[in-house]
Amino acid sequence: MVQIRINNLPPGVTEDDVKNLLGNLSEIETIRLTDAGNPENVVAWVEVNTSRVQADAIVKKLNGRQWKNRSLQAYAALYLK
Repeated sequence: MVQIRINNLPPGVTEDDVKNLLGNLSEIETIRLTDAGNPENVVAWVEVNTSRVQADAIVKKLNGRQWKNRSLQAYAALYLK
C-alpha cells in the first residue's frame, strides 16, 4: 500500500472529484481531504493498494497537471505494508 499526496486542489473538491482525477482506480483504499486551515489549498491523501513503481507512475501523471485551473503537485509519500 502506498500513500499518495496531491497538493493544490481547489476549494470544494470532493472525494469523488479525486477518484475521477485518478481515473477511478480500483486500487484506491481511502481518500482523506484536508485544507490544514487554508481552504485555498486542499490536500488529498490517497491510500492506493499498489506497488511503489505503479504509485510513482500515478504521481508522474499528476505532477504539474492542470486541473480545475490548478497546477497539481503530487508525490508518493509513504509505503505501507
